[in-house]
Amino acid sequence: MDNRLIESKQMMPLNAAKIVRMAIAKITYEDEIFRTYSCSITELAEFLRVSKSNLYRDIRGICDVLERSRVFVGTDDPAHPWKRLQWIDYARYDGNGVVSMRLSKDVEPYLIGLRKCYTQYRLRNIVDFSSFYAIRLYELLIHQINLLDYNGGESFSYTVDELRELLFCETKFTRFADFRRKVLNLAVREINEKSDIHVEMIFFRQGKVYHKVAFNVRVNTDPENRNSPIYSIVSRQEQRTNLLIE
Repeated sequence: MDNRLIESKQMMPLNAAKIVRMAIAKITYEDEIFRTYSCSITELAEFLRVSKSNLYRDIRGICDVLERSRVFVGTDDPAHPWKRLQWIDYARYDGNGVVSMRLSKDVEPYLIGLRKCYTQYRLRNIVDFSSFYAIRLYELLIHQINLLDYNGGESFSYTVDELRELLFCETKFTRFADFRRKVLNLAVREINEKSDIHVEMIFFRQGKVYHKVAFNVRVNTDPENRNSPIYSIVSRQEQRTNLLIE
């Protein structure tokens, strides 16, 4: 995804978010426009880790949600800092076991023909997440790791207000303790248990108020993660750090 899409504001049900990312993963390097992608209920149920019978029951509602889902991408206009885009042009269940969908023209510039300023990761690293916040935080962390590699940095942080905005929690979990417990801690626990990275958070106060969160990220110890796109990036960062220490 284009980095501007990674840095967008998003909120949608968990399964809808996973289906959008499955559709994105089907885009090929040669594609010049979006195609209509189709899959069976059996394939989709396996991907979502849900029962096929439940998906048959819920699929029409999921398609409706997909067609209504929006993403807010940042602009350079202070008066109108976000523009609203539609994720999906078309999502249909044919009644015979096949779901078809096509991503929206709105998001085509952020997904087609990317040569620079993009973020990629393996879909398998988010499919077991049971929280949409885990998906979004994972994407933001992978994005920041890529930026660190490009800029030669060693650490990164977000203000609490930035995290609230990016995770669409400006008006939810207004007590920081609730935001930390129900959003950040939950997301980090899932990322550490189910993805290719391990995350530690450091919280900073201004007076009595928490205002910033720093993230330390390393590759998870699972040997399979040596094939992850992020492995070589984090390894280079660790080598730079070791050289500085020596």
